[in-house]
Amino acid sequence: MRSTFAAAAVIATANALVARDTVICCFSLSAIGGSSGLVGQIDDGQTRLGSGLQPAQFCIDSSGAIKDGNGRGCFLTPPTSQLQCDTGATPQPSFSIDSSGKFHHNDTTDFVACVSGQSDQLNIYTNPPPADVSGCRPIELHADRCLGGPVAPPPGGPSVPQGPPGAPPGAPPVSPPNTPPQPGALSSAPGPGRVGPIAPPPKVPPPPEGSTSCPITTIPQIPPAVPAPGGPGAPTPPGPPPGGHGGPITPGAPNTPAESTGPRTPSAPGGVPTAPGIPPFANSSAPTPTRICVTGPCPTGRILPTGTSGPGGFAPGAGGPSGGGCGTNLVNGSFEFPHLIIPIDSSSPNKAAGTSFNGTITSTVSSIFNFDFLPSSANKQCSLVFLFPTQDKLETSSFSFSGDGAIRFLELQAPASSSTSFSNAPQVKVDFGVTNVSPGHVFTIATFACPAGQTVAFELKNAGSTSLDFFEDFNPAPIGLFVTTC
Repeated sequence: MRSTFAAAAVIATANALVARDTVICCFSLSAIGGSSGLVGQIDDGQTRLGSGLQPAQFCIDSSGAIKDGNGRGCFLTPPTSQLQCDTGATPQPSFSIDSSGKFHHNDTTDFVACVSGQSDQLNIYTNPPPADVSGCRPIELHADRCLGGPVAPPPGGPSVPQGPPGAPPGAPPVSPPNTPPQPGALSSAPGPGRVGPIAPPPKVPPPPEGSTSCPITTIPQIPPAVPAPGGPGAPTPPGPPPGGHGGPITPGAPNTPAESTGPRTPSAPGGVPTAPGIPPFANSSAPTPTRICVTGPCPTGRILPTGTSGPGGFAPGAGGPSGGGCGTNLVNGSFEFPHLIIPIDSSSPNKAAGTSFNGTITSTVSSIFNFDFLPSSANKQCSLVFLFPTQDKLETSSFSFSGDGAIRFLELQAPASSSTSFSNAPQVKVDFGVTNVSPGHVFTIATFACPAGQTVAFELKNAGSTSLDFFEDFNPAPIGLFVTTC
């Protein structure tokens, strides 16, 4: 069965700052109940039970955030609640392991394993919509280590500011799940802090001598607004400057830097649809963002005119004609994805909705996307692109769309944060004009000198009768707002 609504790189992610003395402990998971066996993963990070999988390794920190052995952030994908780990995703801080080894999400240990449609493999969920899954069996998950959660090492212990290590080499494949005949297997499960009649889960072979596959480490404090090295990181930028976001925006000339004060001249429609179809994603991994700005909002580079790319765009990494853009293909190392998505609502101007995985544009709601530009993008060109595949091309995302598709694309004077609302959102810096989007097309909004080492926020707001909600995703069919580089 086709997996739905799997996580993106975003991607849209929450706070990536690592607190002082964040403790990490690594473990493997096994399932008992309606299906049993070691928890494994497929290549895109989905967790599964079944044959043909290598046992997955996870690392949990003291906030309850989890990454897998490849350093991918783990969370429950909306709306299906599938347990997934994705490149570039910030881990969801809602997991824990009690003293008996039970794996919790918030206050529950109830998980279900449902048919994936691939051999005997089962996807793992917490509470999926019945219409989206089939063949579900109740399970509990048990950790082989980290009972009671990460424990701080003694003073003077090792400090390793790195992402979680890989799985132990030579781990045996996961055995096929089996279904115990007796019902009610979960009813006798012990509560946290006590041992019940459930047999202990299978053990994962210990790592080889000298391996660091399951360390307990302390990550020292990182300076504000700088993510931990090796992590995907969604920065928490400085708070927006004083002054509200309310009131009408006078459009400025597209692709031209707008001053913070003074009237703006009307703009022509921005955004150039390049070619129908879906841009290929050539690599399952994405670049790791690096946040450089620490003391305040970062200025952006000058916005340059945008030309029309031909079908398929220019190959990333190769320059096109002057102002021609960097194309729309997302190739590893040649694109940026948003690391924070914040919806703001003019009908609730003082309400901070917090981070979101979705981009939402309605008559009252607009969405702000923070992008972290790598230092390596210095002296390169960047193109802001909007990718909008048709619904049938999507496997791990979805969207709802109605209206004329008119969206105004804006660059803001400062990044957004989780406390950003309509009333305190950053002011507009550059107005790229209105683009009429529709499914089955890709759009180049603007091309500019890459603001290397900076965080830049872009806002998408309704400019007509548009109602659009989409799950930002780049795996396998990209949808949403991205930046390509060349």
